[in-house]
Amino acid sequence: MCEQSAKPVSTPGVLDRYPHRIFEDELYGLSGEADAQPSAAANNHPRLCRVRLWLSFIVLPQKGRERNMFKRQIDMRSKPINRVVALGESTTWGYSVSSKDRCWVSQVVGMLREFQGRDIKLINQGIGSNVLTPECPSYDHSAKPSALERVQNDLIIHHPDLVFLSYGLNDSRGGTPVRTFRQAYQELIDRIRNAIDPVIVLVNTYYMHEVLYSYLHWAESSYELTEVFNLVIKQLAETNNCILADVYSAEVGVDWIIDEDHCHPNDLGHRMIANRVFEAIARNCSFVACRMPKKTLISQFSSKHGNGPEKSSSNGTTKDVMLPKTK
Repeated sequence: MCEQSAKPVSTPGVLDRYPHRIFEDELYGLSGEADAQPSAAANNHPRLCRVRLWLSFIVLPQKGRERNMFKRQIDMRSKPINRVVALGESTTWGYSVSSKDRCWVSQVVGMLREFQGRDIKLINQGIGSNVLTPECPSYDHSAKPSALERVQNDLIIHHPDLVFLSYGLNDSRGGTPVRTFRQAYQELIDRIRNAIDPVIVLVNTYYMHEVLYSYLHWAESSYELTEVFNLVIKQLAETNNCILADVYSAEVGVDWIIDEDHCHPNDLGHRMIANRVFEAIARNCSFVACRMPKKTLISQFSSKHGNGPEKSSSNGTTKDVMLPKTK
């Protein structure tokens, strides 16, 4: 299960600018009409939110019970997987890598194969300039069909064990209202879950340079709105028992991982995305550890390599450590 964070969780400045009921209800458990004014809870000082988060991790000793300071992950899947389907847009498909195997999707599945110890079939259904829903104002300028229009033929029909969903960047740039995006994404998840029962990974939006926030037909977003969309994706993951892969926080501001087109990640960017997605899966699914030995390897390791450090040669230099060759 996804890690549960203390509520309220707020992004400073965002709730004041987007005081819709969607955020009040889901972040604070409130109710009311859609046009209601923001509640006092929505205007809490960020410092108070951090205090509540800190307090939530304090475990008070109870009489007759041993203190337990460990937070155990709930295992979302222990059975090995056979098939992965990725549904998304251009970065999902692999823009702008030097070879297809460097796409983050391919890299994640490669790491899963390595640690699971058995083959996994990958079906990459990314499409450049794709959007989540036909309700996106820039739908006519997108690559069709949208995710909602193609989910049956491009995803469900393949019966995957693991699904990557990657939407938000094109949708925000194309002017999709926040509420419409949330409802469409919920519909996408519901349609998948009503037909099959895979583990679903929600990948939040990718980082790109601000110059493309004013690109023709795709000029409706901003860094601030991107954080709002990421907040909605996080809420959807928590509500629907999906895994959240927060790739945006790894990428944001790191300009040397973005291609010269100002939009798509380069090889290094795709590696960083792959690491975040793989880490999110490994934290929530024990099938990734299928090849991990049950008994410790310390004795075997120390008998072969000693107790460290690296031994110096006669000329005073340390022996080179052989690293795996890169492709």
